[in-house]
Amino acid sequence: LFFFLGNSIAQAKKVKFGKVLKEELTSTFSSIDSTANAEYLYKSKHIYFSYIANRGIVVNEVVHERIKIYNKEGLNYANKLISYYSPEFSSKKKEVGAVKGYTYNLVDGKIVKERLKESSIFKERKNKYYNTKKIAFPNVREGSIVEYKYQIQSDFISISDIFFEEAIPIKKFFSIVQIPEYYIFNLKQQGYHGIKPVTGVENGQFQSLTSKNGLPFSFQQNTYEFQASNIEAFDNNEPYSGNVRPYVGKVVFELSGINFPGEVYENYSMSWLAVCDQISKNYDFTNELEKKEYYKKALANILLSAKDEQQKIMAIFDYVKTNVSWNQFYGIFTNKGVRHAFKNHEGNCSEINLMLTSMLRSAGLEANPVLISTKSHGAPLFPTIDGYNYVISVVHLEDNDILLDATDRYSAPNIIPTRCINWKGFEIRPNKTFKWINLVPNTYSTSNYNLFIQLDSNGKINGTLRRHFSNHAATNYLYRIENKSDETIIESLENKYNIDIKDYKKSDPIQYNKRQDKLSFSTDKFITRNSNELAVSPLCFLKYNSNPFKAEKRHFPVDFKVPNSKKSTVSIAIPKGYKVKYIPESKAFQLPDNLGTYSYRVQNTGFALSLVTELKINMHIFGPNYYPALKDFFEAITKQEVEKIVFTKG
Repeated sequence: LFFFLGNSIAQAKKVKFGKVLKEELTSTFSSIDSTANAEYLYKSKHIYFSYIANRGIVVNEVVHERIKIYNKEGLNYANKLISYYSPEFSSKKKEVGAVKGYTYNLVDGKIVKERLKESSIFKERKNKYYNTKKIAFPNVREGSIVEYKYQIQSDFISISDIFFEEAIPIKKFFSIVQIPEYYIFNLKQQGYHGIKPVTGVENGQFQSLTSKNGLPFSFQQNTYEFQASNIEAFDNNEPYSGNVRPYVGKVVFELSGINFPGEVYENYSMSWLAVCDQISKNYDFTNELEKKEYYKKALANILLSAKDEQQKIMAIFDYVKTNVSWNQFYGIFTNKGVRHAFKNHEGNCSEINLMLTSMLRSAGLEANPVLISTKSHGAPLFPTIDGYNYVISVVHLEDNDILLDATDRYSAPNIIPTRCINWKGFEIRPNKTFKWINLVPNTYSTSNYNLFIQLDSNGKINGTLRRHFSNHAATNYLYRIENKSDETIIESLENKYNIDIKDYKKSDPIQYNKRQDKLSFSTDKFITRNSNELAVSPLCFLKYNSNPFKAEKRHFPVDFKVPNSKKSTVSIAIPKGYKVKYIPESKAFQLPDNLGTYSYRVQNTGFALSLVTELKINMHIFGPNYYPALKDFFEAITKQEVEKIVFTKG
């Protein structure tokens, strides 16, 4: 569903490069959002086709953006990174032309304009597929305006996505796309906000290409014009936002065909089977997957003590995780190759997990690579290779399938990093067929807390807490304590829970994906006392103090990352000389469509009170339509958990 901007808003006009208004420099806050750190005063993209002799038809993209910096936090917008596809091995190229830019400041009431120097533009090769240009603007401070303009020229007949929203407001937005009639593109809008294009047909020419009569080659071209004003920033500060980039409003152009007069129609609309076929033919994928000699000796040693399939999987998985580190580069194809990654103990996600897959196959297991579009990359809207940017591995056993990702040192079988749990995986099989793979774990990420507390008549709590984590919760726990001393962990827990810790101990792993620890503590923060009564918050620091969902409405999904459960078991010894005056009522709540449940059960055994709460979230991601129910659900939980148990002298 899209909420179209356009007819009801002021039309944005093209803005002249190199000239700003004094009132733009004197403004101290955004009229769209007074809390914004910066805003686009103007954001524009013009895409058109042209002809270059000895090169052919190219796609041009002219970008013009002007940004106002309002405070110190907004200064990072004075650094621009341009990333563009430019493979080393291809005769086709994509180039960024000269970058023009200015920094504007107001000095003694006058506009001072400082030109961007060539020495402040740094070109780097990110890998063998992508180049980058980094731009650092001079003399930027609070109140400055930065402006830049550049052109990308590409031999690849494709149109980049046009984003309608950014992390900061946009005052004026204007984009126009001009496509010769011979190129057929499908338009698809993504996200919860969009701009309805004004479409038209106009005359076009390739000035450098002449027709039979010697005149410039003429044709009809389809135009798509997008205009809007006062676009609010997308809100990624709400809790459980995850990566909101895939839900930001944008338009995607998909090339479906080329139809030049007198030539055979070229169909570019791909099927998923065609995507599978193209990937299977790619040298940096299939050939790298088939290489085996480099690890034969190591694999023989790995398998010496492995007696069955499960042990083989774990031995190989642990070896690759331990011996090859991820260099943080994404991609479905290898960069320097699996041999280089094995020898140098470092590689991108494709090199690591293609290596893992190959070793599993050599050990006699049915293993295949799985392509993924990570959360930051979005979901493929149509069959395309560009829709994927990550590789993991799947092993098929007789009774189940096991997903593996050796880039993450704390990952476990079927516990892949949450960045990968997005849409569906695309398994590439040896016979050039594919299979869709469910990436959402079928087991809960669990956090179990066992709290034992005693109250004294002086209004103090003494207790012990045992924490048990499994699956993704265990992974998160390991990252939280990584490279930290017990003293540092204790200090962090004391600040988080508002307690004084007397003793802390981590337990040895129970299983591969389970972790636990124990601490003893004292506090006077969760109990109140008068002459006759003690009132205690039974969940202490484990309760929800407030509803995490405060916004009236939400345009983006609520992302819990994985299905999860939290169970708290509390035992409170009845203080000597006291009796129970009030205990909260046991209750249960449920989300619609069985998406989540919560229970609160309290029992008086005569010498102690037992309280058990359990929250289960059965779906990893909730659409905005569920937000009102989710907000009410957590509001009910919060009201229940802040209730106190009251003891009176008796």
